[in-house]
Amino acid sequence: MSQLENQNFFAPPAEAKAALFFLEGHYQLKWREGSVERTKFLSPKQIGRAFSDKDAFDSGWLEANVVRFAQEKKTHKILSCLPAGRRKIFITDPRPMGEREASEKDESVLEIEIPLPTLLLIGLGQKYYLWATLDKTISQKSKISHAPFPNLDSSGEICFGANAKPECRLDTIETVWRLILDSPFGADRAAERCRTHPEDARKFLLALDGKKVFPKNALIKTNHTVGDLWQAVR
Repeated sequence: MSQLENQNFFAPPAEAKAALFFLEGHYQLKWREGSVERTKFLSPKQIGRAFSDKDAFDSGWLEANVVRFAQEKKTHKILSCLPAGRRKIFITDPRPMGEREASEKDESVLEIEIPLPTLLLIGLGQKYYLWATLDKTISQKSKISHAPFPNLDSSGEICFGANAKPECRLDTIETVWRLILDSPFGADRAAERCRTHPEDARKFLLALDGKKVFPKNALIKTNHTVGDLWQAVR
């Protein structure tokens, strides 16, 4: 094999996160953390343990992508994060008819643009759980808070109503995010989702419309971490 052919043969695919090289008597794992290239040498025994169970896989904590993925037989478990920022969402109008503008009398769904904290989505099978955190850099030690939305139970499990939710997989998790953000949050389970408007989280979200900064004191904080959340979802 020529030098050019050899270079092309070992060129990694565009979506590759790491590479495993087969050497004489041992193996070399190479990956990137930002702009830093990391290398680790592995023994045949270590490689054997990694590939011995064909039905289970756990990526571990991937700080660069803020995502964790595990596979047990045919079920996928995924942790995905949506960074803090201003986003458009939809809510059913929580105001009584008498408080609405004349142009809003017949509009039961409102499109609003609001600042949000970092959101955490965990999927397992066809169940999905939504939480929040004030940390910008997510790790397994990050403290979690209740997501300030209706349609969630105390465990954070999302009620999608009549919307069909896909099986949790790496190629469907973006679809679930879009389903969450593009579907109106309604009155169901709207109480006790935030500190400032405990009676109805939709009123809190409506009050944020047009604001630039999310009020951190509005979140209902917990003593649990992202690692605890990962372990709790089974």
